[in-house]
Amino acid sequence: VEEGNKEKANYLVIAGDLFDVAKLNKAKTNEVIKVLKEFKEKVIIIPGNHDFYIDEADSLWHYFKTNVDAEKILILDQYEVLIDTVGDQEVRFYPAACRTLHSDEHMIGWVAAEEKAKNAIHIGIAHGNVVGLGRDEDGKYFNMKESELKGAGVDFWLLGHIHVAYPTQDLVNENPGYFMSGTHMPDSWKSTNSGNAWVIEIDELKNVKARR
Repeated sequence: VEEGNKEKANYLVIAGDLFDVAKLNKAKTNEVIKVLKEFKEKVIIIPGNHDFYIDEADSLWHYFKTNVDAEKILILDQYEVLIDTVGDQEVRFYPAACRTLHSDEHMIGWVAAEEKAKNAIHIGIAHGNVVGLGRDEDGKYFNMKESELKGAGVDFWLLGHIHVAYPTQDLVNENPGYFMSGTHMPDSWKSTNSGNAWVIEIDELKNVKARR
């Protein structure tokens, strides 16, 4: 939040696993909401596999929604396009939220069929493993192939799930097709992974630059 405000970012995007479990803990949820409210622009969140979306009145995300400004902090739990604008620039987000802890299928299949307006910026948001990037011997973590990500027709994807950042370099001057920030939660007591966030810029010509 602090880094995003410093960079005057238009969006803070959280690609799943904001919480480690789907069960509602009101105290912790209120704590998270308080932090996110400090971001000056829009916060966009999709449920991940650990905090997957449950459509019940007493669920985590229903409570979350009722305690935030829906114009400022958006929970994208449905498979439909969010159309927004930054100045005169149209921006379209394609969310692929999780509804279960495990799945042998990804949630991005609907995105390729959506018509992509030529002058809009198209950003996919999904949660799960990219084949060959993270470990998933049992194939149960919403595995996506690079060809499926590229074939969806978006300008780039913001992905959550694995514990390491992608791309691996700190500065990116060409569009890699997708970004993983790398979750802050350690794999084990031996883990030395630290948390990351990407500051991503895309212009009206679709040129992409990013800094980790």
